Amino acid sequence: MTCWMSSKHVVLTRSSQGGATCGSQCMLLFFFFFVVVVGYREDVHPRQAAAIGYAAHFDRQHRVLWWRLLHGSLMCRAYKAYIHSLSAQESYCPYASCSSCAQTLTHLFIQCPATAQTIQWLCQIWGAITGQMPPATAAVLLAADASVWQPDTAALQQAWHRLRLATLHSIWSAAQLAQVRAEASHPPLPHQGTSSAVPPAPALSDQLAGRLALKTIKSMIWQDWVKCSEDIKQVSGVCSSWLRGRDPKMSQEKFKALWCHNSTLASVSTVTDGAEQKLSLTVHLSATIPVSLF
Repeated sequence: MTCWMSSKHVVLTRSSQGGATCGSQCMLLFFFFFVVVVGYREDVHPRQAAAIGYAAHFDRQHRVLWWRLLHGSLMCRAYKAYIHSLSAQESYCPYASCSSCAQTLTHLFIQCPATAQTIQWLCQIWGAITGQMPPATAAVLLAADASVWQPDTAALQQAWHRLRLATLHSIWSAAQLAQVRAEASHPPLPHQGTSSAVPPAPALSDQLAGRLALKTIKSMIWQDWVKCSEDIKQVSGVCSSWLRGRDPKMSQEKFKALWCHNSTLASVSTVTDGAEQKLSLTVHLSATIPVSLF
């Protein structure tokens, strides 16, 4: 209900501020999101949360998801039904495990039975890494409200936001696949037009979001290891002068602080290759380590 209300505020803001500048519209959107979803507090400023998305270490698709979450423009089915004046049935979650629940942002990412297990897995992983369980609330997971909870150090904060956004993006991707599969299995009849009422997705595993999150996080660890152990500009297959901008190389200290905390997700060891010693990465993260995913 929270995010359903925020969607209304976003729409009303856009329609009533036609003469406002683009910058003022963005600030109004930020304001309504924090008032409705997080709750207004003087010590919380939207720019603090928005600054997370500008970090260069985030994948582009995760930055886009974060930007759309902060602006209240993620096209969940409840938001889509509202802006297109559709019926309440057309706002329902497409998962078969849901029974007539509107797919708001809060429902999609936190309350839905098909994704709640993945969120619980994320929180349990963080508990295994640091010994602190983050609260599974919209303020922490969807708004990154530092006044409610945040990791202690800058390195852990970066690791948390990367894990959090990777998991949220996997949940969003799985929800879109569920909707596409439901529409494909129940195509509308010619006389029904193109109504967006979608029946539950048949036989689509509720484990899909978790599997996507696990695959994405492991891929991020290996990609950062390549930045740490090799020169991207030399192995990219293109002229190094084409790759301008920031240096993509990551230091070993930064990699260990990001992914090897207490050797929970990964660990780096030294191996001997003939007369040469090399660093070797071992990724411990799996569907059962450090906690069970299913």
